[in-house]
Amino acid sequence: MTRERMIGAALVVFSAIAFSAKAIIIKLAYRHGVDAVTLLALRMAISAPFFLVVPGGSDVAERWGAGG
Repeated sequence: MTRERMIGAALVVFSAIAFSAKAIIIKLAYRHGVDAVTLLALRMAISAPFFLVVPGGSDVAERWGAGG
């Protein structure tokens, strides 16, 4: 397996685990009195850096032949 495929597989596994953990974390937060607006604000604040970095450094379109 190539290095890129190994990294891709690891990212898929991490994504599945993080997606599953999200529901557990939300239930725990509700149990401790955190409201929905605060949870959404925290979620957006945590994910914003990733959405700012990923498009700038991504060359996925070029690797798959879709780059102009």
